[in-house]
Amino acid sequence: MRPISSLALSLSLVAAPSIAVDSVPKEMLQRMMTKSMAEQCANEVYTGCLGISANDCHQFTKSYLSQCISKLPDVIHMNPATEAEMVACGTQIAAKYGFDAEKSEICDEQMEAYEDANPDWAEGIDPNDHEALMAAEMENRQQEMDEFVDSMREASGGDSRIGEVTLPIYEPYELGIHLADGMQMEGIKGLPVVTFKAAGSVEKVLAFYKQKLPHFKSAPDEPNLLVEKLLPGDASMYKYINVPHVSVYGADGETYVQLVYRR
Repeated sequence: MRPISSLALSLSLVAAPSIAVDSVPKEMLQRMMTKSMAEQCANEVYTGCLGISANDCHQFTKSYLSQCISKLPDVIHMNPATEAEMVACGTQIAAKYGFDAEKSEICDEQMEAYEDANPDWAEGIDPNDHEALMAAEMENRQQEMDEFVDSMREASGGDSRIGEVTLPIYEPYELGIHLADGMQMEGIKGLPVVTFKAAGSVEKVLAFYKQKLPHFKSAPDEPNLLVEKLLPGDASMYKYINVPHVSVYGADGETYVQLVYRR
């Protein structure tokens, strides 16, 4: 099992060429998690660290995907609230199988350290072939990333409807996802959303939107989130789904912007 919290966070910050990833197709997430968890459940170092059997590890995977992931919308809006809900759900299921989900990150590191120190750890692998195997693995990961990017673009409305965006777009930019017909989350219809990579620092881009949208307010718990209207209550993935807002964040030295707008 890839650490649930780390996986959720990493997906929210993935930066692929010309695409900002903060809305993830559920089918792609399920496929990535299934593959990653299968690899870990098959590793004795990992399951031994957690103190569970390979069978329990696989059963946990099935339960987590069916109870925590399948209920999410077809396009998952990744943010701190979404991540927290995924972690909480995974933690509850992990407890049923007798292990601490937070320990999974430590066990994952132990597994990777063992594999790095023992290139012939898998039965039948010649240590002399390790370099070639690593190259093949890198190629496989690149193919998976290419598939991920293609899936993201397929889920996006593209730039053909960019003129419908009613909030200012920081230029120059590289378009990511544009759900021009709005987001759909468990039957809740949300406003349209567009994400893009901006050529400027987080501070500069945030200042731009504060100047252009002086009536928008900074969210108390998220200083890089500007909303048309502050709503009471705790943060959640649905809280501002129908409120125009701007989110500016950084990842891998790049700046990304999400605009939720009203047509």
